[in-house]
Amino acid sequence: MAEAAKIRAGEFDEGLIEASINNYKMQLMNEFDKYDQRAMFYVYSFIYGKEWADDIRQLDRMEKITSRENAKVKYACRLASSGAFRRAEGCFLAEGRKLCPELCRGAELETLFCTESALEKCPELSKLPGEHYLVEDHVADKLADVGTHQGVFGVFRTPVHTLEEVKTGGRYLALERVQDPGNVGTLLRSCLLYTSPSPRDSTS
Repeated sequence: MAEAAKIRAGEFDEGLIEASINNYKMQLMNEFDKYDQRAMFYVYSFIYGKEWADDIRQLDRMEKITSRENAKVKYACRLASSGAFRRAEGCFLAEGRKLCPELCRGAELETLFCTESALEKCPELSKLPGEHYLVEDHVADKLADVGTHQGVFGVFRTPVHTLEEVKTGGRYLALERVQDPGNVGTLLRSCLLYTSPSPRDSTS
């Protein structure tokens, strides 16, 4: 337990960082020896619109963050805690092994933070765009919005849409700075009521 506490506090031989990255590289090399896994890596590159050469260089760009006071970590935490800062920067912090890859379909991923255990469970995360950083568990704890987390965090650019993109002839609900997410559900149900051919059907 004492040794685990030292690791969480970042008190360990820096050589372990290089060893962890090398271990992950070895894992990927073994995966590339399998035809089905190699094919999956190609598929993920295609899905996320990435160049294969960028995927190959991904591990060379990966670094390990061991301090909770790291500037990139502080920046991400500020995005999570301040709506005003998110609007000013045009960025937001997302969290989750499934959510981050899904967001890549419609938002630009700038920075991805992952724990080593998260990468071992989901090696396809290394195929996502942007800068990648391995983080210690205690650093991930600081990034997390809740007590338990999956060890995957992404800083994304907030998508910007214009009125010119809106198709004419449709019905739209415009919201700004909604404080309570529950209010969104109420508004959507109200819209359903007024846009349904029969109001009675909308409540059935």
